[in-house]
Amino acid sequence: MVTSSKLRHRKGGNYVQKQHGIQRKYEGGHPRARLHPSRGPNQVLPRGILGLDKESRPIRVELHGKLDLKGIMHSARPIEIEKYKLIGWEKLAKMCRDNGVDGSIVIADMEGMSMDMLWKPGTQMYKKLLKILEDNYPEMMKKMFIINAPRVFILVYRLVRPLLTDATKQKMIVLGADYSKTLLKHIDADVLPEYLGGKRKDSDGNPRCPSVICPGGPVPEEYFLKDMVNTDNLQTATVSRGDKLQLDFNITKPGTVLRWEFVTDGYDIGFGIFRQEKDVRVTIVETDRVRSHIIPEDGSLTCRYVGTYCLVFDNSFSWARGKSVHYNIEVIDRKLPMNRPLTSPKCLVTV
Repeated sequence: MVTSSKLRHRKGGNYVQKQHGIQRKYEGGHPRARLHPSRGPNQVLPRGILGLDKESRPIRVELHGKLDLKGIMHSARPIEIEKYKLIGWEKLAKMCRDNGVDGSIVIADMEGMSMDMLWKPGTQMYKKLLKILEDNYPEMMKKMFIINAPRVFILVYRLVRPLLTDATKQKMIVLGADYSKTLLKHIDADVLPEYLGGKRKDSDGNPRCPSVICPGGPVPEEYFLKDMVNTDNLQTATVSRGDKLQLDFNITKPGTVLRWEFVTDGYDIGFGIFRQEKDVRVTIVETDRVRSHIIPEDGSLTCRYVGTYCLVFDNSFSWARGKSVHYNIEVIDRKLPMNRPLTSPKCLVTV
């Protein structure tokens, strides 16, 4: 289980974050270690920070219509995408603290948004990121100005609306075609790019300022994970139709980290984690179907209690076909280097 530290309040505003808790979720309890993933979509994520508004709040621009959601999810594992977003949020949090303000300004440009945004794996990731933001950085945003919103934006908003707090909803402002007038009330013209109604250009005269706002667009195929997944270093098992595969680990020290990665051939599979307490199973990670045939799945868990932890690949929902799973599981003592596994798991098949 991952626990959050005490909420930290900052002087001069109501900005709150559970910084250490959220970092430990992604770093196995080692602050700042391994925060930056080794590769990723950072070069193609369409966003950037312009500077400060008239009240010294950071200004973040997000080009949602230029987001190649499928390409990004094919080029990075979910946990890597979460890490990249965490890096951005931490940068904004520091800017807010340094400038004594209680949140940032967001310009969400929806120009070019299409039905591709409704791709189910993408919307699932989008909602997960939003939940992380709402749970751990509830006052990150002071205002969000939404511009160039097409009809499909309404559908996307309906998907994420249940995850938004009432306070967040009240901060979201949809602007019409004359959005520049509103933006200039909050942002100086020499800070706002020319294509948004300001006077700012790049040194080469580009009005979209790609030097500070990544333009996004299609992700190059050489970024795709299909050339990076090497199953030769993974264990392989077949989970028969209607069956489950259970991996049991005896954890003897609180704080031990379980780390996993897996990929399936051609089809999805259920995945969940439980702790066995005598005759009772305690759910740690609720079993859910994972599209690991599209995007390799990985993650980690800090075990608060000693006992037997059970990682389960669940194919009980499928009566038509078995599933091939390629996986690697590590048990890591937090006192040791993060890349040093302690044991090899014993695989048990539950019939």
